[in-house]
Amino acid sequence: MKKQAPTILLIGMLLIGGSCEKFPPSEYEIGQIDLGSAYDLCVDGDYAYVTYNEGLSILDISEKSDPQEIAVVKTSEAAFGILVEGGVAFLGSSGSENLKIINLDDRHHPEVMSSLSIPGTIYGIAKSNNLLFLSTWEGEFVTVDISDFHGPVILSNIECQGNGADLAYYKQQIYYANSQKGLQLIDVEDPEVPGIGITVPSTRAAWDIHIVDRFIYLGKHNQGFDCIEIKDDSSYATLYSKNNGGEVYGIYREGDLLYSADLQNGLEVWDIGNSNNPDLSITLSEYSPHDVVVHNGYVFLADQDRSFVILDIQF
Repeated sequence: MKKQAPTILLIGMLLIGGSCEKFPPSEYEIGQIDLGSAYDLCVDGDYAYVTYNEGLSILDISEKSDPQEIAVVKTSEAAFGILVEGGVAFLGSSGSENLKIINLDDRHHPEVMSSLSIPGTIYGIAKSNNLLFLSTWEGEFVTVDISDFHGPVILSNIECQGNGADLAYYKQQIYYANSQKGLQLIDVEDPEVPGIGITVPSTRAAWDIHIVDRFIYLGKHNQGFDCIEIKDDSSYATLYSKNNGGEVYGIYREGDLLYSADLQNGLEVWDIGNSNNPDLSITLSEYSPHDVVVHNGYVFLADQDRSFVILDIQF
């Protein structure tokens, strides 16, 4: 039976972490490793980066049936956000020194190049060139100059009045998932004076963002998910919404399939080939996922009960 999570506050789940022995795998599961409750993940080549209650776990996934933990970067409290780009990891957590910039040249011995204390709990991380953008659960939007990885500098900090979850950068705009207000746009053309723009209508409970071409796939926690088109005139049109009554924390599109990480219902795979009327293809109720990533044909989960999972789902 799935554990009941708080309606909104993910931080409240920190002490829940389940034993994997109590939660059997699905027929599609080919690999798994127990780290405790896992929250966010990135996959880069033969490596996965998974956040959990003690920080960041770096996994060698070259053998999909036998993923191996090769290193850990500890944080003072639970870690919720991870971004990996160009051999560098950006790790966000709660607690002190909650932004860490990590050199991954030697993944077995990652080097923390610098740490920075950001007020609140970092959930979302996005990047553009030498700028790093952060969202906090307390509703802050923070811009950091990372020209020098060893000496990051906060350029600006604005209040978005709500609870900040994920972030995405797309064409000079930040898309800020505010679980209280909805999907907010932030103009970062001048990073020292960012400006809050419109809130996309009917996007309350916004949590996770995946942008493919001009389409925004928005996980909306207890409101399901949306597909939103960015129009040529910079307006927005919701093409479809789905709500199965669960809690969507992660969303990921790959080709004509949309993967919904639903903490209550499990992993849902939707066929979106008919763009205005997606069909639910599979529900894997064995899982309680917080996030999902698809890479090289495999599906990876950061899961509350089964921790880090690798699935081989063929259609």
